[in-house]
Amino acid sequence: MSPITKRAGLIRDIVAEAYDVKPESLSSSSRLKTLAEARQVYMMLVRDLFELSYPEIGLLVNRDHTTVIDGIRSLRARLQEPSVARKVKYIREKVKLLTQGMPINTENEP
Repeated sequence: MSPITKRAGLIRDIVAEAYDVKPESLSSSSRLKTLAEARQVYMMLVRDLFELSYPEIGLLVNRDHTTVIDGIRSLRARLQEPSVARKVKYIREKVKLLTQGMPINTENEP
C-alpha cells in the first residue's frame, strides 16, 4: 500500500468519524446532506494534502472529476459558515496529529 493510499484511508476514517458515518459511505451514491458534506471535506483534504488530480480524487469517491471540482468549490464557499469551518478545522488538526511521522514521499512507490 502506498503512503498516499494509507494517508487517504486515514483521512477517510477521520472524516467519517467526525460526521458519524461509515467510511465506505463516502464513496456511496447517497446524496444525503451529511454524507455529501463529509465527502466534500474528504475530497478537499485529499486535494490539499496530496495535490492529486481531480480524476484521481474521483476514483477515491466514485465520482466524475467535474463532481469533485464542484464539491470542493462548494465546500470552500461554505467555509464562511462557522459550524462548517470549525468542523473542517477539527478534522485538519486531527489528520495532522495522526499523520505526523508518516512518509509522504512517493518516489519509491511500486
